[in-house]
Amino acid sequence: MTSVGAERAAASACGVTGLAREGNEPAATAGAPTTEDATSPALVAEGQQVFRFETFGDEHVWTDTLHLNDVVEKNVDPTTALKVGLKVDADALPTGILEKVDLKSPATTVALLKMNAIVGLQATVNGDDHITRLGVTCALCHSNVDNSVMPGIGRRKDGWPNRDLNVGAVIALSPVLSADKKAVYASWGPGKYDPRYNQDGKNTPLVLPPAYGLAQVKNETYTGEGPISYWNAYVAVTQMGGQGNFADPRLGIDIKHSADMVTSKLPALRGVSEVAVTRVCWRAVRTPDAAARQSRNTTLRRGVDRESAVNEVFFDADVPRQHVRQETIRERRRVVEPANHFRDRRSVSPRWNGVQRACPERNSAKGQGGPN
Repeated sequence: MTSVGAERAAASACGVTGLAREGNEPAATAGAPTTEDATSPALVAEGQQVFRFETFGDEHVWTDTLHLNDVVEKNVDPTTALKVGLKVDADALPTGILEKVDLKSPATTVALLKMNAIVGLQATVNGDDHITRLGVTCALCHSNVDNSVMPGIGRRKDGWPNRDLNVGAVIALSPVLSADKKAVYASWGPGKYDPRYNQDGKNTPLVLPPAYGLAQVKNETYTGEGPISYWNAYVAVTQMGGQGNFADPRLGIDIKHSADMVTSKLPALRGVSEVAVTRVCWRAVRTPDAAARQSRNTTLRRGVDRESAVNEVFFDADVPRQHVRQETIRERRRVVEPANHFRDRRSVSPRWNGVQRACPERNSAKGQGGPN
């Protein structure tokens, strides 16, 4: 790993400003499968495993740098975990286990991690029930559950943003962060995250986006700087702390590791965001019969969502077209075509934060309205 890569890996998620470099174009990013490849059952199955369980080696940050393994083991009981928005996969739980365990004991959290039942967290637990390694996956922020057992516990809903998750509060549990940085992380609140804070030091948290239904989306959702796999690589390396390679001279980022654990997994991750997760989410919002579905889709086209279970970013049951959240509908009073969801941030209203949000202060800091 280069010295730049080592510094970035240690700094990821800790709020360290990025290193300045010159240049105008991003490095080529792998991982954009063809339509035929993206629909491959093998690629979709691989992508689901990557999305749910792959840490890309980010334990180096969450364990070695932030020491959150110790914090979770000693201080985070299941009740607290659910309060900060962590989710539990009911399918990973033995029948009746919740009635037999103490939900106020951190030891129960360790047991859940051993079962691989906490969505988005991967842990290595030794024979003495100590967490020796802790990492995070894409599913931490971009998966939810159906609450079929109790709030926060149910079957997985891959790709649905976890708007209950207080990422900042979780990071702020680290004992190595300064009081100033903890205050920034604590200010984000549930359902928001700033994917630039540890690069530019500016505190502008964004609403967590969905990670499904991206087959017709060319560029990534927030800034339009590159394709979806560009953003997946950016997040995996610079935010999760994965051991991979990522470079974009426009942002002054050049991270290299001797063993790249990210790039080879990008095609599968892109494929599952296009195909499998979309289908799961469409099934989740289907109405029971054709007449009801037609009525519902007509209602959606008018920009009003009358199903309380689907009150965030959602899709028609039968048409791959994205609609906006109710809060945005009240502001704009119309449904916007998909292309408008993913424009460069320079042309997007600051109110438009159901999917993305403008960052005028960052644009002015760049001098030319953001990365070109």
